[in-house]
This record gives sequence, structure tokens and C-alpha cells, in this order.
Amino acid sequence: MSNQKANDALKELCKYCGINSPEQKVKYIGNKRIEETLPKFELISTHTARRTFITLSLEQGIRPEIIMQRTGHKDIKTMMKYVKITSKIAEMEMSRAWGNAPKFLD
Repeated sequence: MSNQKANDALKELCKYCGINSPEQKVKYIGNKRIEETLPKFELISTHTARRTFITLSLEQGIRPEIIMQRTGHKDIKTMMKYVKITSKIAEMEMSRAWGNAPKFLD
């Protein structure tokens, strides 16, 4: 299946599942900013799935080397560009590792 056909199928699946909250998309043509609001399913692609897989796998505690093996990344710096760690996840990780750490470690 081509990447475009996979993206079309993924969009259709997301639409079917009701992933349709409005999302704002911003693009620039020259110095002109263009904003449009689209249902979320129209913005989802295999690239979105790849980013999500990497972030969720790291959050589940899978070692980066294992994830890199599955995603085909050769360089950790390149893979880490895909990762979005939220402040909530960072807080949970610190809490799991250190529990009630003294305030001076904050």
C-alpha cells in the first residue's frame, strides 16, 4: 500500500471513530499567515502515528534503543525530535523515580 493510500485509510478510520474535534492549522505563504480550522481526522497521517508511537513507547518505559530499532532511526537526536513529553508525564516520571523528594531537588 502506498503512503498516500495508507494516509487516506487512516483518515477514514479516524473519521469513523469520531476523532473530529476542530483543530487549527497554520501555514505561511511568503510572509502571509493563513489559518484554517479542520476536523482532527483530516490532519492525521502515518507521520502522526509514528510520532505518537515513539512518545507513548517512551512513556511506557521502553528503552530508546528498542524504539529506534523498530522505527529505523539511526541517531537518537533525530528520534528525539519526534517526542513530545508533557509536563504531566515529566511530573509522573520524577515522582515514580524519587517519590517525595526534598524541595531542593526541584
